[in-house]
Amino acid sequence: MMSMPDLNNVKYLRLIRFLRMARVAKLDLMYGQFLKLSQSVVATMLVKLVFLTLALMMWVHISGCAWYGISINASRETGWVKHLEELREAKLDMSELYLLSLHWAASQLQ
Repeated sequence: MMSMPDLNNVKYLRLIRFLRMARVAKLDLMYGQFLKLSQSVVATMLVKLVFLTLALMMWVHISGCAWYGISINASRETGWVKHLEELREAKLDMSELYLLSLHWAASQLQ
């Protein structure tokens, strides 16, 4: 059973998550208002391009993290992280593993 400090931490984490979601909803509302009020085709296309790029980067990040998490949690003896560390005969930095995961996730986009 969780102690009282743990429950308070969970409440704070939920509040922070809610505030983030509210900020995303506000950003979506501002985006919609900009598209309605914008008279410039170039500005509209540029904003759409930025949003699509951010969405793609977020998808690659989530896919890369999932790829890394599956390798670490599912099969510690046979995962790609363990195999790569055995090939290099050294433990890899988290930044190297993150970049490798991002590379894999980006290469899977077709």
